[in-house]
Amino acid sequence: MHAEAREFFPHIFLFLILGGVRSALETVLVPIASFVNQITRSIPATLNDSALEKLKKENSQLLTQLAEKKNLETEVVALRDQFQTPYPKSTDLLPAKIIASPSFLPGVSEPSHFILNRGLKDKVKVGQAVVYKNNLVGKIVSVSQNLSDVALATSLDISLTVRTVSANNSSALGVVRGTGGEMVIENVLLSEKISPSDLVVTKGDLNAGGVGLPEDLIAGKIVAVEKKPSALFQTAKVKSLLDFQKLTVVFLLM
Repeated sequence: MHAEAREFFPHIFLFLILGGVRSALETVLVPIASFVNQITRSIPATLNDSALEKLKKENSQLLTQLAEKKNLETEVVALRDQFQTPYPKSTDLLPAKIIASPSFLPGVSEPSHFILNRGLKDKVKVGQAVVYKNNLVGKIVSVSQNLSDVALATSLDISLTVRTVSANNSSALGVVRGTGGEMVIENVLLSEKISPSDLVVTKGDLNAGGVGLPEDLIAGKIVAVEKKPSALFQTAKVKSLLDFQKLTVVFLLM
């Protein structure tokens, strides 16, 4: 603020006083004028460029710290929830961050693959199951030294042997394949009883080295059944219990 402006407020008050407004007004206004004058003199005329840059840098650092804190809180919640899940055992799991989702466009397409920050250096192998709690996320389809690619259970690249679990303990075998957004269970005999709300879990598909999908991971829930009397098999739409778009941390079954 310029020097003329700093002196402006006291002059107004003196003008009022000289104009005849005295007595009580003088007692009140003169101290106020003095206070305003002190305040205006203490304000720097302008903030120089270096001060502005410093403020911008500090603001940027605070925003970065806030984002990191939020991410850390999300990871802590995921770890806590996973380790409180009885199956799979937490000792068999390796946490991994999702660092990319190729070809995913919010509002346009669904995620089909995740890139994780774990690779050969972490002993990740092709075929390993990826889970969140006791839900199947997908399986590893390729690995580099530092990264791995997960094909989600809803991906067109995935098919797996499953069984249904109903409220009345009935069960039917079938094959689930991804459709690019949901899943469909096929090859279920027409004589088998399946219904909406039945869970679909993995039947188990491990190789001689123990790598693959263990049994009883939840692939999803049946949401609609298509049954034609003239067909040999019935089919059903299956929806994952997970919202893949909201996942930030997953777990590899080692």
